[in-house]
Amino acid sequence: MGFNATLSIQDVKYATAGFVGYLPSTQSIYVAYRGSMNWQNWMANLEARPVEYTSFTDAGSAIQCKNCKVHRGFYSALLSDFDSVTSEVKRLTELYPTYMVKTTGHSLGAALSQLAAMELIARGIPVAANYNFGQPRTGNGDYSAVVNELLRTYRHVHYADPVPHVPPPAFGYVHACQEYYEPNEVWDGTLTACGEVSASSEKSCEDLGECMLQWKDRQLNPDDHMTYLGIPIKCY
Repeated sequence: MGFNATLSIQDVKYATAGFVGYLPSTQSIYVAYRGSMNWQNWMANLEARPVEYTSFTDAGSAIQCKNCKVHRGFYSALLSDFDSVTSEVKRLTELYPTYMVKTTGHSLGAALSQLAAMELIARGIPVAANYNFGQPRTGNGDYSAVVNELLRTYRHVHYADPVPHVPPPAFGYVHACQEYYEPNEVWDGTLTACGEVSASSEKSCEDLGECMLQWKDRQLNPDDHMTYLGIPIKCY
């Protein structure tokens, strides 16, 4: 059986879109976000000023995210319509108690999918994994460290895709673990796990030039953002 969408995510202000639903073949409940499509989306993309990340504080969680900051536009876009997402995920977990919750998205949707996973965790819903594609940097090092602690992230980067390179580290942004890199422009099934993941609590997730950071800005190719795992990214 294929994916069964049970909730359409639609936010007028930021024009974010996606679905909540379930996939019986993998016994998974998914929260999936679409990438940028219009000027409202780009407005969220460009609101890059870091703001305080308050999800765990607001939720009264024992987990502390001290000094955590995230991208203002991404965070605002997520929270503008997340109560309905939370309610639907809770409903599905009660209906399918053996299913695992996962989040996914591309581009802007990739950033939203990571924030969504963290928000669900903050609200008491376990999340098994986040699969994202072409994710821009979403928060500072303190935020990313908490992501590394709480969430299994598969952060896919296709060759010279420019989007994972922004916002720049000079603005205080750092990627969370772990990058899975497509080392060839044309998909041949090869993925490289990048960034050393040590046995200690420290994880290095910004690679040392072997994966996405091998490219200089002038070498980046926007076309690489529009294909992942050999599949063109577009809306149907």
